[in-house]
Amino acid sequence: MGDFGTNHEKGDGEMNSRIEEMNRFSIVGVKKRVNTKQAFDSIPTIWAQASEQGLFDQLFEIGSFDHKVRGLLGVCSGGNFGKNEEFDYILAIASNQEPSEGMVKMDFPDSTWIVFEVPGPPALQEAWDYFYSDWIPNSPYELANLPAIECYLPIEENKNELWIPISNKE
Repeated sequence: MGDFGTNHEKGDGEMNSRIEEMNRFSIVGVKKRVNTKQAFDSIPTIWAQASEQGLFDQLFEIGSFDHKVRGLLGVCSGGNFGKNEEFDYILAIASNQEPSEGMVKMDFPDSTWIVFEVPGPPALQEAWDYFYSDWIPNSPYELANLPAIECYLPIEENKNELWIPISNKE
């Protein structure tokens, strides 16, 4: 087996990735039902509405900032990796607190993740494309049955992360 947490040349820049073993953790946020075919239009609207409604401040008040999964999170759940007509999109933060009214909590078990670090402003589609076209077919891993997490980090870090759950191929 090779080292699957390395730097990868992709396009005009590098795509850094690493394997992370994660203990159980929870996220808390607001869940919206999204039509899979309209997701690229719907999700930016969800973020804009959350900003206008002060959701980010509410999330920062309950966040666990010493957690590996950090920043504001976009979690796609129940979509069977794009195969279902709809999925739940949870705009969230890592947190051990109970959700307030109108929010949901999702618990993740002990798990293994491939983490792609994407430089620049939020644009994680390149990481998704690389994962499906190059990384997963050439690795000893397969997708695990957990939601993937897009981590939108503070702007001054000039990067974001895509966490995809994986398991060893049987």
